[in-house]
Amino acid sequence: MPLHGSCIPGPRGLTRILAAVTLAAGAVAVVPTAAQAALPAASSLLTRAPYLTDLTAGSVQVTWATKSQVRGVVSYGPAGNCSAKSATAATLANPITVNGVTEYNNSVKLSGLSAGTAYCYRISTGGSSPVDLLGGNPSPVFTTLDPPGGTSPLTFAVFGDWGDTTNSGSNTGATNVNQAGVLSKVAASGARFAVSVGDLGYPGGSQTNYGDLNQTGVNISGVFGPKYWAIPGMSVPAYVVSGNHGQNATYLNNWPSAAVTAASGGTYAMVQYPSIDGTTPGTYPTSYYAVTVDGVRLYMLDAAWGNSNVGTATGGACGSHCAIYQVDHDAHWAASSAQYQWLQADLAAHPGGLKLAFFHFPLRSDDATEPDDTYLQNTPGSSGSLEQLLADHGVKLVFNGHAHIYQRNVAPPGGVTSYVTGGGGGQAIPVGGHGCRTTDAYAVGWSYSKGRGSACGAAPVPATDAQVYHFLKVTVSGSRVSVVPTDSTGATFDPVTYDLSPDSTPPSAPTGVTASRPGTSSVALSWGAATDNLAVSAYDVYRNGVYLATLPPTTLAYTDATITGTDTYTYTVTARDLAGNATPATVQSRGSGAGDTAPPSAPTGLAATPGGTGSIGLSWNAATDNVGVTGYTITRGGAAVATVGGSVTSWTDTGLTPGTTYTYTVTASDAAGNVSAPSSPASASTTADTTSPTVPGTPVVTGVSASQVTLSWAASTDGVGVVRYDVLRDGAVIGSASGTTFTDSSVGPATAYRYAVRAYDSAGNFSTSGTVSITTPAVGAQFYDGFETGNLSQWTTVNGLAVQPDVVHTGGYAARETSTGTATYAYRTLPSSSTELWAQAWLFVTSRSTSANVIGFRAGTGASIVNAYLDSNGRVSLRNNAAGVTTYGTTVVPNGSWHRLVLHAVVNGTASSVDVSLDGVAVPGLTLTGQNLGTAPIARLQLGETSTGRTYDIALDDVTVSASPL
Repeated sequence: MPLHGSCIPGPRGLTRILAAVTLAAGAVAVVPTAAQAALPAASSLLTRAPYLTDLTAGSVQVTWATKSQVRGVVSYGPAGNCSAKSATAATLANPITVNGVTEYNNSVKLSGLSAGTAYCYRISTGGSSPVDLLGGNPSPVFTTLDPPGGTSPLTFAVFGDWGDTTNSGSNTGATNVNQAGVLSKVAASGARFAVSVGDLGYPGGSQTNYGDLNQTGVNISGVFGPKYWAIPGMSVPAYVVSGNHGQNATYLNNWPSAAVTAASGGTYAMVQYPSIDGTTPGTYPTSYYAVTVDGVRLYMLDAAWGNSNVGTATGGACGSHCAIYQVDHDAHWAASSAQYQWLQADLAAHPGGLKLAFFHFPLRSDDATEPDDTYLQNTPGSSGSLEQLLADHGVKLVFNGHAHIYQRNVAPPGGVTSYVTGGGGGQAIPVGGHGCRTTDAYAVGWSYSKGRGSACGAAPVPATDAQVYHFLKVTVSGSRVSVVPTDSTGATFDPVTYDLSPDSTPPSAPTGVTASRPGTSSVALSWGAATDNLAVSAYDVYRNGVYLATLPPTTLAYTDATITGTDTYTYTVTARDLAGNATPATVQSRGSGAGDTAPPSAPTGLAATPGGTGSIGLSWNAATDNVGVTGYTITRGGAAVATVGGSVTSWTDTGLTPGTTYTYTVTASDAAGNVSAPSSPASASTTADTTSPTVPGTPVVTGVSASQVTLSWAASTDGVGVVRYDVLRDGAVIGSASGTTFTDSSVGPATAYRYAVRAYDSAGNFSTSGTVSITTPAVGAQFYDGFETGNLSQWTTVNGLAVQPDVVHTGGYAARETSTGTATYAYRTLPSSSTELWAQAWLFVTSRSTSANVIGFRAGTGASIVNAYLDSNGRVSLRNNAAGVTTYGTTVVPNGSWHRLVLHAVVNGTASSVDVSLDGVAVPGLTLTGQNLGTAPIARLQLGETSTGRTYDIALDDVTVSASPL
């Protein structure tokens, strides 16, 4: 897949003033600039940074705002040639008002683009004296969509409920640091595009709420402020869905989406609605459309309604919070509605492939103030719901907003797995205020009034509010979809990968299903895990054939607290996979009305014996019963921890905290649900654990990009067990892993990092690995190789060059050219031809007695254009092979240390230029203009020496080619 993601460079790139761009209308002048944190050296005329919408395989919309009314111009071209073409707005910019200030909105469509291709662009005022509005800032880069039916991996970001300057409830208008953190991580995520699931621009979605680069304050510039969408928006195109805030034309005007709407036959307009549920008739934004990229179809749907116009709607059993849900359903999702009919037809027209849906109101939410939207849910006995329509047509994942929390829900029977991702920047709120639903696999929230976090499912309680604000990094690779939530600090949590391959194989039945009666009005069920060829997705529980609950695959128990003690019940626990294949297992719970009212005797002789640092063994004498003992329940500290069969009289409690005393009792139960009195208690203490785990292996870099580093390491061992690994970057913990891999998605481009891993046991003992260093490539790099694959698999042609672990700059491997007369080189064919490129190589000279080439550019024919090399005296020098000219520098590269060499060339016939820097300093004598490098664009990178008869030993690492300065 071609390069995609943000092209905003590090500090070195931002301080370099780029040459003026030449447009069809003439040279672009650079004017005095405004001091804008996100865009240093931008023109003072620019009030909204350029941002992208309406991305397709062949087009994109570029929108920005200026202080004066002009006819905007965009110059663009393949990465490295940003002025190849230009497009001019059809009309003068439209006036808008931001906090009482008149500004002008420019929007230009770029069309005729190639699918799956990286493009760079610049914006100007146009006219006879055009002004380059980006000034000294680099050209942003975006990548068009791959065509439908492709198989390339696709990564995109999903988040919602953002554009808020109240700084998490402080209402001061200061920087919302959590929102800024989320959006900066989106910019660095490598996402091809982003999907916003509603509610952006708080509180009302006005142009003032959206704001600009200059104005700040309460409810001002929550979206286009310099620390928010200014940076990601330039390179990460956005698809948006409607929310209940901002029910106005500004939403549609600020996010133009004509191409994707037209291509899918959707609607993106202000629509007249009659009175619905007693509402006031009016014209409201309506937006729904679909986009296909590679093998996945994405549905952007309208499930929203404004808060202030609910008429006589009551929200039914849910109450007033859900009145807007009721009106939304009746306006948008009745089976006869235009949107329902469009979606039904489009789903039927696309029967294969993966399908994902995005809309605002949540199918399931454990936020008490923004709860489930029961009007959209598929529930037993219902028909015609949105969820049923999606499930029946193969939609496997749904992403919602509205509730300012994170929540992952397993799908009930006939339902769809869903996420609530409302943590983009609006004030976070708690989860579980009215309890946590069984389908809630993982959820986190925050209470500002109480100053603490909350959690449901398997989630730990957040320690800070920053852990609740987040976006979802979604990667589709074939039939596998991974969803990795990333919080505002860059830490990842609750990663899940779904295998959505066609699947007709049902899971095995749950094993060992047991039913006991801890009280007269409840039945406690437990079972062993089922297995599946792909994965068990959920367990469904039924009583006498009536559905009770759905549980995540990690939950193996359920208590039915709504029974009558005198009745007999048949329970079914069904294991289900993502494809809907299911296998049941049943158990009967007999009530006291069945004839047996006598409980078993209490177990006797309970003994507790320490089993080491983390376990205690229990044994007891069998109880007796007039019919028969069917099971024993073990309690620890008064809470049930296990149930075993009626013939079992021993059990080992594992995973305990070392050096801790535990007290146990055992009760016996029979088939009628009668429970004995508890045994006499028994206590024992686990042995204190003072032994640290073994040292984990030094981490190995298995993948690196401008936005993330992937590590793996050899496992640590421990007498009790390793409970986690903390990953340290530059000495600070950045995340934890239960396994031996970790992906750091919070790195910056062109930056050096040191990683180590610390293994912990349950007693807090730890040991720390050795460190590994890695330098990330620059954003916008066309090619990067840190040789961490341990081979030269990324190179098109290899001759004599080798990869070794002995002399490395960062990571565990580097290339090495060692010769006493043979050629040692590699060629890489670049993704596209360019007339201007930068190339970097880190080099370590062990020895050298002749000249030796380091790095160079070649044409598509293979002809050499220019090389940077070390001459026989060790000086950095240039060879212009196109013109046959050699230029010697004066800087000598010393042996025995690493140095960074950068070659920069502009191919433009006799007006070509070339320059070389070493360790960030221009090499004297090697900044050359007016050179003849020919006219053939750069198409290949050369690494190493192609000539024979030379002697040298040089290591090469962290090789990068970029269309932006390195």
